[in-house]
Amino acid sequence: MTSAKSFFNWIKEAERGHLTAFLSWSAFCIYCIIKITVLSVDTEYTFFGIGSTELLYICTGLGVALGFTEFFYLLQPKKLALYYSLPVTKTCIFWTRYLHGLFHFLLPLSLSMAVLSIYQSSVDLTFYPYILSYTSKSILVYAGVFLLLYHIVICSVVLCGGLIPAALLSTGFLCYFHLLINHVFLPLSQNCFQTYYKSPLLESLYACLVPFEFCRTLCGTFLFDKTLVLTYTPAGSLLLTAAIWILLLFCLFALGQKKRKPEMAGKIFAFTLAERTTEILLTFLAGLLCTSFLFHITNVTQTNLVLSVLLSLICIAIVSFLLHLLLEALVQDSHRILLRRKMQPLL
Repeated sequence: MTSAKSFFNWIKEAERGHLTAFLSWSAFCIYCIIKITVLSVDTEYTFFGIGSTELLYICTGLGVALGFTEFFYLLQPKKLALYYSLPVTKTCIFWTRYLHGLFHFLLPLSLSMAVLSIYQSSVDLTFYPYILSYTSKSILVYAGVFLLLYHIVICSVVLCGGLIPAALLSTGFLCYFHLLINHVFLPLSQNCFQTYYKSPLLESLYACLVPFEFCRTLCGTFLFDKTLVLTYTPAGSLLLTAAIWILLLFCLFALGQKKRKPEMAGKIFAFTLAERTTEILLTFLAGLLCTSFLFHITNVTQTNLVLSVLLSLICIAIVSFLLHLLLEALVQDSHRILLRRKMQPLL
């Protein structure tokens, strides 16, 4: 009976591997068919690599989908027990999964870019001088987009013990700095400075720290002129930012997968440090959002600045404390008390 269960478990696991391949290869096959059809009609404003918003969506979607399909076993206690009972180290299983997902993205991406470049050069003579440079740069930047989203999802799965917490943490990675910059720092600057026009610092931070905006800039989807698109090369600062994002996330989940205990599967967080950090960051963001909202509705000026700041501090304290209690109630075990971290809301 045990051997029969193991056999069927491996069949399901093989199907999961085929699911990864199916998602990636089918997505790029459909993309190639659509782009070939459009290129046969219009080669002036149709781009299959850099400048393609559709390819950006495909790469971000595959980064999320392959990250969850490859490492979903970390969230299943029974699957973990099956894997770790084998004469194979958990590190070997983890990195095999990582390379499997990476391979099934890079190969169809490279093949589709090669096919589309050959086709466009056959119907568009002006594209021929750029066939190698444009295609290679397109593969590079969209592989970077995939790796960024792929690493975000893997990191979330390693740090969490359940599917919903991992999905929420991935959303947090993607949206946290967007909320912090666009809905806190920018409104505060507009309310506190009457002559405010724009802030180059906030724009630079937004472009580097918000993954979707960063990927859009990296892929040149804001360009529409054919010559600019074909000659576009991402700035060195963008490539450096991409490398930092990818390597930091890589180091985080590489270290986490070694320390992750199998019995943490099924819980909200797999690490106490991840739990505390998430609580602090969410409480901090909630307090700042409350400040921004109050400054907006009170129409802060030089005359009522002190009153607005005082009111904001009181509301921040209340909101932060209530959110802290809510998060503690969600993550606490039966043997823990609700206010076990009395100093944490003060941070």
